Amino acid sequence: MKTISSLALSALLLSSCATTNKEKRLTLTVAGIGAGAAIGATRPEEKSKNAVLYGSLIGVGAAIVSELLFDDERSMRRMKKETEELKASNEILKSRTEPRLEKEGSSLLSAQLPKDTRHLIKPGGWKRYRLDRWVQDEENENVWFRQTEMFEVIPPRVGSN
Repeated sequence: MKTISSLALSALLLSSCATTNKEKRLTLTVAGIGAGAAIGATRPEEKSKNAVLYGSLIGVGAAIVSELLFDDERSMRRMKKETEELKASNEILKSRTEPRLEKEGSSLLSAQLPKDTRHLIKPGGWKRYRLDRWVQDEENENVWFRQTEMFEVIPPRVGSN
């Protein structure tokens, strides 16, 4: 029984040296086959047949155990969940720093352009944004300003462009 436990422990240690889950599964399976063959060879009658029998049985058992231990799907699900959480936190941070359009309008104060001049005149407009960011003063590096609102004026254009 000591031999079996020491062989199982050495198989686990060998599989921990592998870098990918596929390598770990293969190493543990091969170590199980080797351990089973060594155990089967200790039987007094028909050593070669017992070595093959024990090697195959323990190798299959090691393959099943290694498949359960080194599951690629579980690690992929965990990584996908972490990626989604990071994307969500990135979107939250981005929404805090980027301006958010609150209102907009035209400079015509809801008056309509005549139909025959609409292709020549593009009326100006305005946009009001909400934001929350800190900006350092260009003249004094110890002074910071908090920006909470941005107002953009869009000038009118005359011409066909």
